[in-house]
Amino acid sequence: MGHIEINKGEWGIFSDIQYVKTKENKAVLSVPLEVSTKVNLSNLGVYYRAYEQFPEGNGLIIEPTLGVNYTDLEGNLAALGRQISVEKNWLEYFGGTRVRYNSNSPWNLAAQYTYGTEQTQIAQAYLGYRQKILSAPVNFRVGYRYVSQDYKNASFKWDTVQQGPILGIGFGF
Repeated sequence: MGHIEINKGEWGIFSDIQYVKTKENKAVLSVPLEVSTKVNLSNLGVYYRAYEQFPEGNGLIIEPTLGVNYTDLEGNLAALGRQISVEKNWLEYFGGTRVRYNSNSPWNLAAQYTYGTEQTQIAQAYLGYRQKILSAPVNFRVGYRYVSQDYKNASFKWDTVQQGPILGIGFGF
């Protein structure tokens, strides 16, 4: 997963890219099976700093977000010398909010929630620690990310949840 963010004043843009590739070999009734998937969930969004408790970015900050999610899926099932493949992709708009709390100490908190028009939900929360390294601001983060998708189109259904701990590092320029 990767995240990039650029801001100027009260406005900013961000993008997340999450790519997951899996492959599993099993035998069912002594018949060898191979199942593989590729999932790309990417987004591009814009935010506006609607509330800032104190100047210079300290205290509580609230930033509504709007953007678009892109999901690209590929699934393969192979058995008895035959293979079945399914591919699907879609775009969906999302809205949400980001909330941050920066204290005068190096510690900070951040959370974000977005909900898409095709029922993609992304929630994440982080505890961060800011430090200057070679005069550049660096923010080390540890947190938790939850992604839920429930997409239906004709005979296709994608209903999945991905969740777990996340580590990150952010650099300021």
